[in-house]
Amino acid sequence: MLLIKLGIKLYYTDTDSIFTDKEIPNYLIGNDLGQLKDELNGEFIKKAYFLGIKKYGYVDSKNITHSIFSGVERNSLTWNEIEQIANGFTLVKTSPIRFFKNFNNLNISIKNQLKTSIVFNTRKKLLNNKYTPIKINIKFLIKINYYLKIIKNKIIYFIKKYNLNKIK
Repeated sequence: MLLIKLGIKLYYTDTDSIFTDKEIPNYLIGNDLGQLKDELNGEFIKKAYFLGIKKYGYVDSKNITHSIFSGVERNSLTWNEIEQIANGFTLVKTSPIRFFKNFNNLNISIKNQLKTSIVFNTRKKLLNNKYTPIKINIKFLIKINYYLKIIKNKIIYFIKKYNLNKIK
């Protein structure tokens, strides 16, 4: 709320990150409880994509690409790959050794490679900086439901007619 009062727009935030359109006042940055840490050490972001929770990437003022995508090693994506994800492409990344804990038997297993698919959630569209769900044609869904009922009834008819429910 304080940032809004200071006229600072917030582009993205999660539990440990905040991205704004302006520099944050110095009294809000530090190592004390409640203060923010400047991980870019005064540098700024030239361009960025914020695609969802723990799914973002940016290029800083030193032209270094930073990527944070859950399930993938930090800073392992190129700017080109981040743009591809933002444009709807599915990117498959192979990560080196990963540890997995099985909560059923409390075993830990090690896998040499893990393939992770990174996809931008395209169920929502960003319009005028506001997310809106994609419109669904209700009439089309009603038609589908009607035809599914017909198909279901025909299947039930054939099962009863030919005693298929007794086949093992």
